[in-house]
Amino acid sequence: MLNFMNKFLIIFILFFSHFAANAQDVDKLKSALQSAGFEQVIVLPVSLLDDGRLYLIGIEHRGINNPAEVLILANSISTSMGFLHTKFTLFYKGQVIHQSEFNNGTIVSSNLSDTYSRDFYQKFSPRNYRLNTFIDPEIQIRFGNFINPIQSKTSLFIGSDIVLARGFSLFTGIAIPIQNDLDSESNNVKLGSSYFDYFTQFLTNHYAQLSAGMFYDDRYGVDLEYRYFPNHANLSVGLRYAKTGFYYFPENAVFFESKFENLYLINFEYLFPKDRINVSLEFGQFLNKDTGLKLLFIKQYKNIEVGFFSTVTQTGRTAGFNFMVPLIPGKIIRTRNFEFRTNDSFRWEYSYSNEGEIGRDFNAKKSLRNTLRRFNSNLYNRY
Repeated sequence: MLNFMNKFLIIFILFFSHFAANAQDVDKLKSALQSAGFEQVIVLPVSLLDDGRLYLIGIEHRGINNPAEVLILANSISTSMGFLHTKFTLFYKGQVIHQSEFNNGTIVSSNLSDTYSRDFYQKFSPRNYRLNTFIDPEIQIRFGNFINPIQSKTSLFIGSDIVLARGFSLFTGIAIPIQNDLDSESNNVKLGSSYFDYFTQFLTNHYAQLSAGMFYDDRYGVDLEYRYFPNHANLSVGLRYAKTGFYYFPENAVFFESKFENLYLINFEYLFPKDRINVSLEFGQFLNKDTGLKLLFIKQYKNIEVGFFSTVTQTGRTAGFNFMVPLIPGKIIRTRNFEFRTNDSFRWEYSYSNEGEIGRDFNAKKSLRNTLRRFNSNLYNRY
């Protein structure tokens, strides 16, 4: 009996020691990932294998605009610390996008099961996010004025997207004027774009984003966007409705126009993965009750997008270009609870027209379509 008790005690001690060692390794992994800029790091042990244990690791990184780079960095850190069997789940504001793993150096993605999604959601906490603050220039340019051929308005936005709950955040900041000969808005420091935002994948491959507040391009109101986006498919489809008015900052005040405008848009976007080119067709009613369509070609690079577009509406015709780039140097300060950086996804668009505002939109910087485009898994192994 005594020998049996001794054997049982030895087995219990060995099991407990192994469990404690694994827990310490997981804590070290989480700390290493957080030091590299990852947030909402959640590690789930799944099953024992012959040569180790399989882990599901949930991650989010707001300083890198390419999900493939996020996965490669996370995998590099994990393997260097002895975690050889891992699957990574990408989050956006704590909401699951999809699951990916590495197979002989190739990224393979799939939808996450409802069971593991619930496990991640149960462990979600807003406290696992830093106060992630970024710098973003806001630039408007108009050419063609006879007296002043180049008119511009430049300010510096310092803000943060503060995650309050899973999928729910407050985007806010201050705008510091630098130069303005474009309009008569005051040159005082003022509240920048500020709105509440909710993002969700309410069914597999079905996404929605609801925003309410003060948006870019001096519009306030409500913006609702839906998108069918299978991460492994080339075609995605979106619907958008917005009801907004105009706001303006005169000297030491803010003015809200009581007149509201409706925006209704349908969008089809197709990816040619070999060339990393997206072709997007958008049609419906833009601002100012301007109905028509917009055709856009987007070339995706590792961290950059370059686009060219043409717009035809009842008001007239126009064409232009846009781009998205990460601003250097990126990270400036990073601690456990705070990060200060330049914007990883600075977007700017210019359209030429001498017929007035044609196909005018707003809040395109934070649109659901722009967010999801980078998560197409057909691109992950083509950069």
